[in-house]
Amino acid sequence: MPWQKNVLGNIFGRVKPDKTRQARVGYIELPKKQGKSTTLAGIALYGLVADGEQGAEIYGAAADREQAGIIYREAASMVRSSPALSRRLEVIDSRKTIIDRRTNSFYRVLSADAFRAEGLNIHMLLFDELHAQRDRRLWDALRYGGAARRQPLILSITTA
Repeated sequence: MPWQKNVLGNIFGRVKPDKTRQARVGYIELPKKQGKSTTLAGIALYGLVADGEQGAEIYGAAADREQAGIIYREAASMVRSSPALSRRLEVIDSRKTIIDRRTNSFYRVLSADAFRAEGLNIHMLLFDELHAQRDRRLWDALRYGGAARRQPLILSITTA
């Protein structure tokens, strides 16, 4: 879809002289059924295998764990559909986690409990349906979790 080219180009196509991405925070607002979850799933997998970050911690968050699980299910399906990805990545449905042992990285779905979200070392945060949050606590708990990372990325996406 055209919006994907625009968004992905702006987020991943602009780099600083040290080759790290310029964008650190992104906000995407689109109508329903525009491929938002599928796009975020692809970004999660990119973060695992192609973003050059050893020990990357990639998290999916939403107003509840079930909503955050939508992106996980898309990503898990992509892994299972790709021989190359399925050889490299381990999908653990019971924990809603995808692991890349080669880079010691993982993608994991978070609960909506802000207290449990403190202290994470976030490489990428994919925040689905931001508009559905009851309050700011989870967002605030996660917002600065990538401060120690070389090129952290927080992407929030929501329905317009």
